[in-house]
Amino acid sequence: MSAHVPLTRLIERTNDEGQRVLSGWLGKAKVIGHRGKDSADGSATWVLYLAAPDDRANEAKRRAFVRRCGNGTPGGGS
Repeated sequence: MSAHVPLTRLIERTNDEGQRVLSGWLGKAKVIGHRGKDSADGSATWVLYLAAPDDRANEAKRRAFVRRCGNGTPGGGS
């Protein structure tokens, strides 16, 4: 049995400025990671930030939910 419990999954990508960044979701919070300064022993570090989702993301999720469930009521009625 593993002693590690997954918290979230982050994806590494390259932003418009050519920098490597991490991004993902933790519940409803957006997780964004930027490279920090290397540690004293030269190991790479990441600085993580949490951001509230913007209204466009909330609206897109709401529309997807309504498409899956009909009119959004329990039972998925039309």
